[in-house]
Amino acid sequence: MFYQVLIYVREFFTNLKITKRMKKFRFVSVAVLAVTVVTLSVLNSCSKQDVASKDATGKQLILSDHDKMINNAIRSFRAKVNYISENPGYKSGEVMEADSAVWYLEATINYSHAFPNDYYGQMQIDTSYITLTRNNEGKVDMNELALKYEQMKEAVSNAYYNSGFDEKGLVLVDLTEETFKSDEITIKVVTVTGEKTDSTPPEIGVDGPFVEGDDWWYGEDKGKCNLPVYSSDAAKQLKMAMNEFIPDPNGNYTFTNLTTIIKYGGDSSLRRPADPEPKDNDFDFYLFSASEEWGAINDDILCLEYGEMNIYFNYLKYLLFTKIPSQELPSGFCIVSVIEMEGNFESIADYIHYYHKGTFQFGIKLYRNPDDIAIEL
Repeated sequence: MFYQVLIYVREFFTNLKITKRMKKFRFVSVAVLAVTVVTLSVLNSCSKQDVASKDATGKQLILSDHDKMINNAIRSFRAKVNYISENPGYKSGEVMEADSAVWYLEATINYSHAFPNDYYGQMQIDTSYITLTRNNEGKVDMNELALKYEQMKEAVSNAYYNSGFDEKGLVLVDLTEETFKSDEITIKVVTVTGEKTDSTPPEIGVDGPFVEGDDWWYGEDKGKCNLPVYSSDAAKQLKMAMNEFIPDPNGNYTFTNLTTIIKYGGDSSLRRPADPEPKDNDFDFYLFSASEEWGAINDDILCLEYGEMNIYFNYLKYLLFTKIPSQELPSGFCIVSVIEMEGNFESIADYIHYYHKGTFQFGIKLYRNPDDIAIEL
């Protein structure tokens, strides 16, 4: 069985043609994959209508073999870290591949302390760095890893408690390899803290979440179309609405293998195939995009009335739940959160382009042991 897993993993990564930009798609080393991340074909659905068996409280009743394997691997790693931290004189002697070490750091902090399933309004993003020392074989010693986990956790805790939110939750912690040298790895640690909302959002209507009166200026924090200077805009309202749609607070899951994707309205990859040429500033892209290159821009275009807000909400839902996961990510990746949506403009040659920019977090959904819940930092 172990040999078969190794063969599968080698074939999978050969076919994937991984690039440095797709930093999390390497997952972990082949050797560790046999006991951690295995075949993606058994990953859980990303659909809002999950068919996994749950009890009345939403707990997962039966974990898949894949979920059990990942749960056990993360919990075993956490136990080793705790033991080394409590026994500073202990020398583990255990080593692991560098990319596996990064995977474990990220997976464990999120499994232990993140709450991606809650409803959040505002989000704050903080960045810190840690460095992992590698031995002569390029591997990371377990004692070094335990020390750096505690350093990472302290940095995440500082960002969390300095967020300024009274009611808050740790949304996610995303690790990225910044530099990969023969003797060390520098890792960027991005902490996303969310401001928890007090109540369950209302049911989304047939057309979408926006109702009469939800007429918003496209961006620039200019508020509603008839109420300028309001510190919000259409982009931010779409972000809030989507982040109320994505979570399942009763869902007993977390995420691993986090990866960030940024999209801009006007990108050729976001062109709606059903919209005929030439571009006319009328729903040409899945994210809002309007340019003087394609016609005159007036307030009617830059003001998104509530019906138009619903159209862009549904485009965004298609983009996050279908288009990006199926066309740009390996099988099994799901949307975790909309980290940011911004409405900006840029001058290009002799015309102005108005657009929405979205920062989206994806990951692999992991149903967790119902007896091992995340705890606040």
